[in-house]
Amino acid sequence: MINEFKKLILFFKIQSKKKRIFFVENNFSKKHLEPYFNKNSNFQKTIVVSLNCNLQTQNINNTDVINFKNKFVIYLLFLFCNIRYCYSTTPDLGYTLFVRSITKSTKYIYIQHSQISLLKAYRFNAFKHFDVIQVCNSFQKEEVYYLENLFKKKIKAFKIRNLFLENYITDQKKTYFDILIAPTWNTNFFEDEIILNLIKILNKDYSIKIRPHYMTVLKDKNYKKNIQYFEKFLLNDNFNFYDFKILISDWSGIFLEYSLITKRKSILINTNQKINNESVNLNFPISVEEHSRKYLSNNIDKDEIEKIPELIKNYTFDKEDLVVKSYLKKYFY
Repeated sequence: MINEFKKLILFFKIQSKKKRIFFVENNFSKKHLEPYFNKNSNFQKTIVVSLNCNLQTQNINNTDVINFKNKFVIYLLFLFCNIRYCYSTTPDLGYTLFVRSITKSTKYIYIQHSQISLLKAYRFNAFKHFDVIQVCNSFQKEEVYYLENLFKKKIKAFKIRNLFLENYITDQKKTYFDILIAPTWNTNFFEDEIILNLIKILNKDYSIKIRPHYMTVLKDKNYKKNIQYFEKFLLNDNFNFYDFKILISDWSGIFLEYSLITKRKSILINTNQKINNESVNLNFPISVEEHSRKYLSNNIDKDEIEKIPELIKNYTFDKEDLVVKSYLKKYFY
């Protein structure tokens, strides 16, 4: 604990020399934020603060990095932070250890880690206290305007392609497996009738890999109950989309990322939609994951999983699709 406070004191000593701070909450945040602070040209004015991450003391641009382990110390750091710009991909600012500074001199900028809805996929107040929100498509931009009217405050939307997508772009000529199964969390994808039937039907003729959302691994009871049946298919390492011919998902933003990179369609199973916003009675604008499904994918109901092999035979999922290209050009930045 003494070392934690020593690092906190160091932060307060050098913060007057800094213009921007990146908050890396965990390893999930790390992989989404690294493309931004690694490309930062003004590294002498930048500091990276992490919680329980194995970031190097200085990254490739020699940006200062301070790693913390104690949540209370991190809370104190943000409470008294006096740096002009704070970048994070952690929502719920002001409702966790990640709080706004009492100095009121910091602008808080949210970096997207997904292409999906800012309203339905997050809690009601997830973005209430941010000053600027990155938007990757026109649907997210419209949702920022909605949040402005809802909370009666100025929230700026800035358009920029998600730099994290570059992690998926490598060798486009290699294909190692037939199918990647990658659902989101907080749906019923890992119930018996879906995941077990899917494996039973596909495993006979196709090589498959399963990539669960990290929140699924932590919280989904059905995942933990059925893991014995699909553990051998789990994909734990980094991958790129060109490792696979076909993507199968549900409401995960990965189907949007997959189309953005490969210009292909995927197969989406109509599970229960992921809605994490507790204010479901509000009239939200249509989300990108709802609107794009008929353009970027072929949809299958959960009681029609047996039709997937026939669908694969009749459609070239491993080829670029003109409808996909047109849709992406129209709605994505």
